[in-house]
Amino acid sequence: MTYYTSTIGFTQNIGQAGNHTGGISVFVNAEDSKTPLDTLMNRINKRINNLNQGKIAEDLYVGGFNRFGKEIEIGLSSSNDKNLMSARDLVKKELNAMNGVINVKDNLPPGRNEIQLKMKPQAEQFGISKGAVLTQIRQGFFGQEAQRVIIGTDEIKIWVRYPIEDRNSTYDLFEMKIKNAQGMRIPLREICEYTMGRAPESLKRRNGQRIVKIDAETIDPEEVATINTVIFDSIIPKSTSLFPDVEALKLGQFERSQKTGNSMQYVTIVLIFLMFVILMLHFNSLSQAFLIMLVIPSGIAGSILGHGLVGIPVSILSVFGMIALIGVLVNDAIVFLDRYNGLLISGKSTRDAAIAAASSRFRPILLTSLTTVAGLLPMISEKSMQAQFLIPMATSIAFGVLFGTIFILFFYPSAILLWNDRVRLGRLILTGKRITDLEAEPVFKLKKNTEHEA
Repeated sequence: MTYYTSTIGFTQNIGQAGNHTGGISVFVNAEDSKTPLDTLMNRINKRINNLNQGKIAEDLYVGGFNRFGKEIEIGLSSSNDKNLMSARDLVKKELNAMNGVINVKDNLPPGRNEIQLKMKPQAEQFGISKGAVLTQIRQGFFGQEAQRVIIGTDEIKIWVRYPIEDRNSTYDLFEMKIKNAQGMRIPLREICEYTMGRAPESLKRRNGQRIVKIDAETIDPEEVATINTVIFDSIIPKSTSLFPDVEALKLGQFERSQKTGNSMQYVTIVLIFLMFVILMLHFNSLSQAFLIMLVIPSGIAGSILGHGLVGIPVSILSVFGMIALIGVLVNDAIVFLDRYNGLLISGKSTRDAAIAAASSRFRPILLTSLTTVAGLLPMISEKSMQAQFLIPMATSIAFGVLFGTIFILFFYPSAILLWNDRVRLGRLILTGKRITDLEAEPVFKLKKNTEHEA
């Protein structure tokens, strides 16, 4: 622990203010600690809950700030306040019952104690409205400006209210006299009844409707995606079936991940399409462009396997690395396939050309891949807090390049020959004519067309 600060009267994470709240902020040097922060917070949470003071606390939160949003955050919106509060209680109850979920709270914490008045039927007989009662209570206890006096160059405001001995208890409140339009003075206790309660400090609205946000955290950060999926597949449908007018919204990390994922999905599709068109124009062949794209799934599979070997979950940052990986693998495949076409033109058979291409490009492809992986290994093994955001991307690229290289050098020749056989079989089925393996290669079709034009 580096140092700590304490505050009384405000709690940022719970969202309450008043003399009934407080908080302690502890600053920890996590880089030099052998205990992960999430493990440390879970231990603190358990110890506080076992204390007598912790058991009587109405609301308790042990956690830290997350720059990517709340791990679990649900928004409930409705124009029916009663159903909205019932749905909120149901969702909070279900979240508290889930294993691995802690710090369940909402953004409508109870505020300070207040006196809530309710008009009796007798008030109408005296011709007194609720507005008149509230106005006179404010005038008597808070005060009202009665006059302004100029003294020298200063303007002095004169306020009038009850003396302090007549406004320091609830007894004084209900013994005060309320004046009606006829000048009658009626004790407040005869026209109002009261209860003590705690109202929310603020009301949040979204698109004109009241919204309640419920958030929570997980014991294991790697289970965030799984728990969010369970919540929106089981708990939210149960809530919306009981309260159809309550709409559930995905917020926090889940919402941000979905927005980023949808955006990246669109960009990735456009990127692969443009890459495919460029390759097709370069090789003058749809089939060879497809062959080059065949290395992408192998690289992505290697990236996912690499995350398992390193022991980290696949995240949105990992996907960034996979997108960068596509370009690296395509480059290796282009080098291989270009060499293969050159060997075919020089007079080799398809089988010999595939083997010779793998042999001649083995060293450059292997060396470039190994140097890429070697350059990323220090980042993957780094333990500092700053590097944790880059490790998923580095893992995707390093293991994707490694497994993609193995595929290109050892399995890509077989893929080329299998594709050649497929083309010949398709020609036989469609035209009934057998063609040789060289005639099935696009580079020979292009060569014939060039010679014919010449």
